[in-house]
Amino acid sequence: MGGYTDPRKIIQEFLRKAKEGARGDRDTPKEMRSPGGLTFHIYEQNDAPTDLLFLITLFLERGNNISKILLKCDPEMGSLIRRKASAYEITVEKKSSTVLGISTLTLARLSQVFPIATAALILKHNVHRFVT
Repeated sequence: MGGYTDPRKIIQEFLRKAKEGARGDRDTPKEMRSPGGLTFHIYEQNDAPTDLLFLITLFLERGNNISKILLKCDPEMGSLIRRKASAYEITVEKKSSTVLGISTLTLARLSQVFPIATAALILKHNVHRFVT
């Protein structure tokens, strides 16, 4: 089924992992800047809405290959990206779409199944400068 993605399964997986991976102190957000310069208030504990916007922004600014993204960001941001990728079990290494399951989370798939959030980020935060 090379490349087939089930949006419902992706959404279910993301929300399930947000609940399961809840750890850390929800009340202490940390201000972080994305590689492209957008500011986020990220919690140690998984927070689905905040994490989703952060992960989609990461995809729009830097692409789908997290291992490449990690090579080009500062250590603090790299640590955050690794922690969030691990918590949501997002594929870090580049893989063929035929290797990925229909519910495997990637940055690109999150952007595809949450199109309104993706469009809002592009329009509101001028992220389109990275896309064009």
